[in-house]
Order: sequence, then structure tokens, then C-alpha cells
Amino acid sequence: RPGPLVNALAMASIAAHMTGDPASARLLREQAQAVAAGMEGVEARIAVLQALAFEGFFGGDLAAVTSASSEGARLSRDSGDLYALDTWLMNLGIAALIAGRPDEAKPLVAEALPIARMIDDRVSQFHLLDASACLAAGSGQARLAAQLLGAGATVGAGADARLMPFLTPLVAQAETSAIAALGRPRFDAAFLAGSRLDR
Repeated sequence: RPGPLVNALAMASIAAHMTGDPASARLLREQAQAVAAGMEGVEARIAVLQALAFEGFFGGDLAAVTSASSEGARLSRDSGDLYALDTWLMNLGIAALIAGRPDEAKPLVAEALPIARMIDDRVSQFHLLDASACLAAGSGQARLAAQLLGAGATVGAGADARLMPFLTPLVAQAETSAIAALGRPRFDAAFLAGSRLDR
């Protein structure tokens, strides 16, 4: 059955990137594409697009991330797949954030967060809360940034999720900026208040 094979190859490609093996990741993604090429329907295409998006993130090719994620978002909207749509919006928002385009990132993150909550995707919520913290810190909202970082830490711990390597420097920068603006005691108080919020 080719459908599950495409999904398995695409997920294995993403896992290889996460473990620092881009050569294997690329080979697995190419195999997924080859199998998907002869298939109809959107599921296999979406799996390949997600592998391509991760390849772009880990390779620093934000144009590839945006291209794959824009196509994935279109397919997901057309098919009503909220789980996939949440992922594509998150990808697009984070790519815009990394590229230094916060005005483009903000509505994408804002659209993705309620979807993540509705479908109870806590890993996505974790990343989106941290992305929101970066946006808040960048717009001078240091207290809000600290609260969002605290909320993200709680959701991430509950989901046993780790921050994606390509987002880590931005989150660290947001934390440093918020601490500089608030001072450590006020930052810690706001972080703690955020960590105690329910989802």
C-alpha cells in the first residue's frame, strides 16, 4: 500500500533531520516523492510537502519552507484538514519570524493558535506560544512576552516537547530582551504567572 509508505518515508525524513542526518533525510524525502508521484489524493502530497518544509527549515532555505507550506495550506483548506492546516500556518509564521517579517508572521500565528487549541495539538501550541512570545518581545511588550514564555514552557513540559532548533535562537533572544526590559525579578514573576495559566 503506497499511502502508508509515503507517510512513513516522510516521517523518517523529518526524524533524520531531527537527529542531525541531512543526507539520510534527503534520500528518504526523495523516496517519498517517488512513491507519491504515481498516487492520487492529497494525503501523500501533504506528507511530502511537510518533509520538504522541514528540509527547508534545517537547511536554512526559507523560500522552500514557504513554498511547501503555502501549497500545503491550500490543500489543507480545500480538504478541511485542520490538523495539517495548523501545521502549515505554524510553518509559515515561524519562517516569516525567522526572516525578520513579524507583520507577516503575526496573523499566521494568530490563526494557528486557536486551531491548535481546538484540535488539542499541544506540541503545536508550545511552538506557537513561543513564536507569540518572540513577536511580543519584538514589539516592546516585554511582560506579555514573559507570560507567553511561561505558558509555552508549561504546555511544552506537559507534551514532552522540545523547541525546534531553528526557533531556539529567536526564543533565547526574546527572553534576553524581556529580561533586559523588565529586570530579572519582574520577568520571573510574569513568567510564573504565564506558567500558571490554563490552556
